[in-house]
Amino acid sequence: MKVLFLAIACLGVGGCSTLPRTLARHGTEPVLSSKLRVGTYNIFIGTRDLTRTVGVIRRMDADVVALQEVAPRSAVVLGKEFSRDYPHRYFSAGLGIMSRFPLRNPRFQRSRRGINGFLFAEIEHRGGRVQIANLHLDPLRIWTVQEKLTLPFQFGRQRSIHRDELAQAFENLRRGVPTILLGDFNRASNAAIDKLREIGFTDSFAAFTPRADRIPTLHFSMLGFHSGRRVDFIFHDRTFYTDRSQVLSGQPSDHDAVVSRLRWNTGATNEKNDHLLPAAASTSCVVHQTPKR
Repeated sequence: MKVLFLAIACLGVGGCSTLPRTLARHGTEPVLSSKLRVGTYNIFIGTRDLTRTVGVIRRMDADVVALQEVAPRSAVVLGKEFSRDYPHRYFSAGLGIMSRFPLRNPRFQRSRRGINGFLFAEIEHRGGRVQIANLHLDPLRIWTVQEKLTLPFQFGRQRSIHRDELAQAFENLRRGVPTILLGDFNRASNAAIDKLREIGFTDSFAAFTPRADRIPTLHFSMLGFHSGRRVDFIFHDRTFYTDRSQVLSGQPSDHDAVVSRLRWNTGATNEKNDHLLPAAASTSCVVHQTPKR
């Protein structure tokens, strides 16, 4: 992932049941809440310091956590560590969702054009069901000399791939259901975030933070100088508004965690959100598959 953005910098691209509840920590009795705290965190596939990773997730204190680059061993460790805090968990193919609320219909789908994929689920909340899409969009291919030589072509192609990946994700989302999309967008272009904004979704962190792109969530070094880029996002439809959003240090990962506190927008209804989805568009479980970058 770091090499990906070094390549971008070298080419001059910018940025080198059933009652819904909020569960208190340590297994205490959940309490009803109109708030929903959601977070996304790419824990880094090669991490060996899972103790610090666990610490980051605890600091996030989110009701629903979307994770990327979760190795099979990491899924086992996190499942045990958070068995009480997040009784509802689902891991598959390097992605994970951990929730304080019951998960309904969790499922993974491989990207038709990319090397990663998407994890979908619905949660039960006081405001009704909310559908969650954990996205790990396609990265640039830079692992061989031959692939690096094709970078100029890849930059143009990635815009098309990301648009197609969003379309595929929306095929799995139900119209009229409050929707949150979040994850690692592998942002070498703005194709994905521009499309989501165009169809009416809100970039949660940017809605709360002036000049949000000046706060990177991916960190890397080039020629001894630290650099970074905002690549991790939380988007929500008009059912919600962002009450608070922040970036938390994600070390030992090269990604930081993003957490937003959402509240229900009383002026919005599910029917009013129908147009946000393109026309094309629970038992705890752990599935171990090999994740991809």
